[in-house]
Amino acid sequence: TENLEPARIRQSTFYRRLVEGAECNPDTSNAILINVINDIGNNIIRDTREVCAPAQNSFTSLSLTGSQATGGETFLTVNSAGATVFSSATVRYVWQSTTDGFRNVRAEGSSQSLTVANLSRTTQYRRIVEAGNCFATASNVVTITVVEQIRGNNITSNSQTICFGQIPKMIFATVPTDGVGLFLYQWQISRNAGKNWSNITNAINQHYEPLSAPDTTSLFRRIARNTCFTDTSFAINVNVLPLPKIDAGKDTIINVGQSIRLQATGGVSYRWLADSTLSDTLSSRPLVKPRVATRYIVIGTDSRGCSNRDTVLVRVNDIPITKAVEIITPNGDGLNDFFHIQNLELYPDNTLIIFNRWGKQIYQQVNYKNDFNGTSEGKLLPTGVYFYLMKFKVTERVVKGSFTILSE
Repeated sequence: TENLEPARIRQSTFYRRLVEGAECNPDTSNAILINVINDIGNNIIRDTREVCAPAQNSFTSLSLTGSQATGGETFLTVNSAGATVFSSATVRYVWQSTTDGFRNVRAEGSSQSLTVANLSRTTQYRRIVEAGNCFATASNVVTITVVEQIRGNNITSNSQTICFGQIPKMIFATVPTDGVGLFLYQWQISRNAGKNWSNITNAINQHYEPLSAPDTTSLFRRIARNTCFTDTSFAINVNVLPLPKIDAGKDTIINVGQSIRLQATGGVSYRWLADSTLSDTLSSRPLVKPRVATRYIVIGTDSRGCSNRDTVLVRVNDIPITKAVEIITPNGDGLNDFFHIQNLELYPDNTLIIFNRWGKQIYQQVNYKNDFNGTSEGKLLPTGVYFYLMKFKVTERVVKGSFTILSE
């Protein structure tokens, strides 16, 4: 036909028209070329990696490798010998970079691969491959992660003052920044004002919770590390105050029924552990009257709030310290009229029993008050030797003895 509607073709093709007459020689037209632009394939880039932030914003360059893309426009030409030759397919490369997820892009290069230098921030890259006006495709995205210097490695807790033996409160610290956010931590302690530092075992978290009491005033700091850099925080001080020297006094001994005043020193306030024989648990000088050997414990606190304790032992001699008269003369002259037992006021819970020489009980009195006047059943007892037995509630010991009544 005069005109031609070519069928679907898959590669660039030359066309011409040949015109033949019945008796004339054929005539060949000029040739035209229809170039076929193929879809793009194999658009792949590589080398996602981490790099350390450069000193003075420069570092050795690195290469992002791009594959040879397929497709594009293939050209046919005729060489000098008249032969048809296929030229290489042609595509156009456009490299793009971004630091905000490709909301904003920057053109970087037009080669198959790309050389990168002078990065100061984490950056993503992709390659656009264009073929004529027909096709354009984006490669996968690779990320060059720039690990920056560590910033904001700070302890937020204040310095502390504690008493010896106390465990410090938890020490809090920030999460640093470096453009990546993956850190290793190590807490350290110095016991000599920062001259020497040592790692604290298992103290590798963002915050530090002390598990034991420091034995002296100490400094604490945190080391933060990423894959490139190390940063040391400022230190905080944990001031350890010495404990007061509390003295509860020397151990002592008393007789049963006696009381004694204790004396605690070394603090500004005191608290005795509760005991029923103490007159005042908050006094520095409480009065005590133990019936058996007792160890008293006092906790003293100084002006800085630190406390310590001490003990004092009060032993008890369980033999009552009494002494009875040997003779009474109940004649009403006011002299030796009563059977008197010395120190009886120390033992109000007592019982006195008196017997005659034949063992007959002639008198008994609970809570005896030195008022036996030599009578029994209202009658004056005859002159003679009498025997007594005294019991006490504070001890199992019994005091025995004799005395003489002179009734004439």
